[in-house]
Amino acid sequence: MNKTKHIYCWLIVSLLCSMTAICLSLFRIQPFSVSESAYIGIIVTLMGIIFTIFVGYQIYNIIDIKKELENFSLQKEQLKESVTKLSEYQTINEAYNFNNRGMLAVSMSKYYSAICLLLKSLESLLSSSLLGNHWADVDNLKNNIQYCFLKRQEFETPENDELYKLIINIMNYPKYNNLPDDLKQLLTEIKKNNSTLIHK
Repeated sequence: MNKTKHIYCWLIVSLLCSMTAICLSLFRIQPFSVSESAYIGIIVTLMGIIFTIFVGYQIYNIIDIKKELENFSLQKEQLKESVTKLSEYQTINEAYNFNNRGMLAVSMSKYYSAICLLLKSLESLLSSSLLGNHWADVDNLKNNIQYCFLKRQEFETPENDELYKLIINIMNYPKYNNLPDDLKQLLTEIKKNNSTLIHK
């Protein structure tokens, strides 16, 4: 709104200057005597003033646009940060969802399904930023995975490839090396014993 008012103000000034130049070119004010060259000088001067105002206004617009671009860049960074946080939240939420489904499978004595779901939960956590408060979740997952693995004699008919692929995917994450040694040892043991799972 303020920008529009500025435009109208400069337009009015320009029109007034133009009208003044026209009046001076048509009328001679007595007792002053102005030569033809003086009139031309006055008109050129007024046109120069108008041109200067116009150029100054364009410079002002360029500076204003530059500020708007800077604000846009800042908003873009903020939006990018918000999207990253939302993606992180969705990943963590997915990990908790897998964990809850895994524990439900444990309660139903479906230990193979449970261990697969718990491993998917661990995989989701590894794909996140793994903040400090998530390491407690990793420790709980380790205990639950270990419990299910001890129950491997009671596994329902497993699909060995699924379990094997999950372990391989987890081991390929860069953050795998940050996991506790006992959890890495457990995952290695599960991988080794994968081909010896008892089918029912």
